[in-house]
Amino acid sequence: NRHFFSRRSRGRYLTVFALFHDPGRRELIHVCAGHPPALLRRGDRVIPLGEGGGDIPLGVLRDHVYTQHTIGTEPGDTLILYTDGLIEACDGHGRRFGLPHLIALAGSGSAEPARLRDRLRDAVHAHQGSHIGTDDQTLVVLRLS
Repeated sequence: NRHFFSRRSRGRYLTVFALFHDPGRRELIHVCAGHPPALLRRGDRVIPLGEGGGDIPLGVLRDHVYTQHTIGTEPGDTLILYTDGLIEACDGHGRRFGLPHLIALAGSGSAEPARLRDRLRDAVHAHQGSHIGTDDQTLVVLRLS
């Protein structure tokens, strides 16, 4: 944060979701700096990681101390990482796709990563009426061992 704070133009900030997976200890260690929460699918249950934006974005307060969180993992857990452009995608009436909709879709159907990724991507594209959104839209789906 201090590095970014000292090398940027004032008025700019950066949201970050940093994650470390330790398969030997079956743990995910994560820090959220103003980014939408990652989602952990366990069976049909979806657990938001860093819900509510976590801490503030990088570059807002020079000496802010960020909070690290740890959650245990289980074989077959699926991790869903995405940018805000996905949940902020709007339909023709200006309605956002939304985090609750993403969570509901992430917890339904197959948890196989490629199929889950395609289902989520297709739902966002259908919602916004195109495969091109107005903001960046990145989606990564990983199966944890």
